[in-house]
Amino acid sequence: MRTSPGNLASKRVRVGVLLMCVVLALVGGYDTLLPASAHALAAGPQLSVSVSDGRASAASGDRLSYAIRLTNLGQKRVGSLVVTQTVPTGLHFTSQAPPGTARPGTVTWTSTLAPSASNAFHTTMAVTATPAQLLRLATVVCVSASAKAAPIVCASDSDQLPAGAAAQASRAPREDAATSRAAASAAPWYWGGGVAVLLVLSWLVLRRVRSRTVRT
Repeated sequence: MRTSPGNLASKRVRVGVLLMCVVLALVGGYDTLLPASAHALAAGPQLSVSVSDGRASAASGDRLSYAIRLTNLGQKRVGSLVVTQTVPTGLHFTSQAPPGTARPGTVTWTSTLAPSASNAFHTTMAVTATPAQLLRLATVVCVSASAKAAPIVCASDSDQLPAGAAAQASRAPREDAATSRAAASAAPWYWGGGVAVLLVLSWLVLRRVRSRTVRT
């Protein structure tokens, strides 16, 4: 089956876009916001989004205030964007700004952005009782061209829960004990190596002294 030049060029573009995504992920690490699809990177809006509650841990009864910032990185106006934030188990939605649509599990806004412009969104959520096995409480914000379209870009924020802190604390003594055992097992080798070095140096010194005595 023969491939037309147009199809071949299209395949090369898709491969190039995917390779670019891989390189960006390797270079940027977790701070790089990658589009959810290669097609969006090639032809869709150029956007960035961030979400943060300004803290690293949370517990039942805490009130979390999330700040979301959406920026149009391109030179064209982008309209009818859908911004969605998840409300996971362990969080109870209480307020939002500007007004949007709150449903079980999500909060949604629509947004229009001029070139190089940004829009800000805010939510407040209360931490409720969380499952004992849940170590972190995470929310995800995604932006899409429509309610049914795939996300263009996403960002997340997570806080450590008491269960996560307890798990981390329980791991620390075990890791310290393992380090101590490794150091203790290596100690005889260190001492043995030191003694061997001293013996060799002593032998060299005595040999040099004897050789000088013989010449004299």
